[in-house]
Amino acid sequence: MLSNAVYGKVIEQLCKHMHVKLILDPKEAKCNIWKPTCQSFQIINEDLTMVHLGTQRIKMRKPCHVTAYMERRVRSMTNTKL
Repeated sequence: MLSNAVYGKVIEQLCKHMHVKLILDPKEAKCNIWKPTCQSFQIINEDLTMVHLGTQRIKMRKPCHVTAYMERRVRSMTNTKL
């Protein structure tokens, strides 16, 4: 289980994370739609709006060379026969 958790954290792509808001207030929905990070919106019903916002900044928590090393290490651990 630990190797699966480590592998999942190693290959996660922070650039693909989404920020979605479900908004009931029409004024707040209008404010979020006009933001430059707004990628799309959908009116679900007359009271509820879903707004898909892009990320403003991405904080890379792991250096790339460590990520590549850990990915190879985890793959080698999962391919070994018991």
